Amino acid sequence: MRWIEAIPQLGVGARREPLTHHPSAFIQGDNTMHRAAWRLWACLLGALPALAATPNATVQAAKPSALRPVVLVYAGAPVCSGCEQPVLDLIRKPKTPALQALAPESRVIRRWADIPKALKSLPPRSVFLIPGTEDDLRAWAQGGSQAMSAQSIRAIQQWVHAGGRYAGICGGAIIAQARYEDEQFAFDALNLAKMEADNFAGEDAIERIEPVHWLPKQMTFGAYFQAGSVMTLLPSKERSEVWATYLATKGRVQHPAGIAAAMFSYGQGKVFVSGVHLEATHDFWDQAPPDFVPHTELLEAVLADLMQDRPIGRVSKH
Repeated sequence: MRWIEAIPQLGVGARREPLTHHPSAFIQGDNTMHRAAWRLWACLLGALPALAATPNATVQAAKPSALRPVVLVYAGAPVCSGCEQPVLDLIRKPKTPALQALAPESRVIRRWADIPKALKSLPPRSVFLIPGTEDDLRAWAQGGSQAMSAQSIRAIQQWVHAGGRYAGICGGAIIAQARYEDEQFAFDALNLAKMEADNFAGEDAIERIEPVHWLPKQMTFGAYFQAGSVMTLLPSKERSEVWATYLATKGRVQHPAGIAAAMFSYGQGKVFVSGVHLEATHDFWDQAPPDFVPHTELLEAVLADLMQDRPIGRVSKH
């Protein structure tokens, strides 16, 4: 898989020739025509700021921020308190060349009902990200400003289908499937990824390190895990890629034990889901064991890939 480490700077350069005559050269003496020429020059100089501010001006410099994608992070219920912060820290201070080159902005939204309007204001190649949640997702099932209404689902689907990007971590991955069902309640979910997400831990929701094999770099590492999902791909006309698998040990041999992370096409957009917390650092996990090594660079690689126009390939062997 190709990883794009940088993108060229966008812009138009124009060589400016130095002035061979200062305007004051036109006002030597008392010649009336010379004075009129100087007044005309001064008027033109005074009009330049207004011309630059006019939207319909023929020549207008593009603002750098207009070219930067945005990562819109949802931080309302049922996202766990503070779970958005590691993602925001990563976006604001990226360490990998790929994400540094893209220089995305970060925004936070806390009311689910505000999402449709917020998505409309995002520039191209932006990402809507939902981080880890509480185990109880009933806030999305009940009424109110946090409810996952049919209108909000349709707005997110339309935005991604038209070229938007979605990233879901843990709870954010679970709701990328068509429907969420619990013993106590159920609700229609985003239906962005053609997969089923089941609880990989069963009844064991304790924080722990889960061995994961990361396919793009062919590396195995211990990822932070708590009640994350294992995914099963469903038949679909959309394309998908397996990015990570859980590992099980049998004897001395580790073998794949289900999909931990995957990327999907959705119309012209892209969707990434992960059952493990790639954003986790030692600050995120207060009781992390000494052998825990964060790999936040993998989430940076995911975000950079989402913001590129690379088409989704076929399902990877796993």
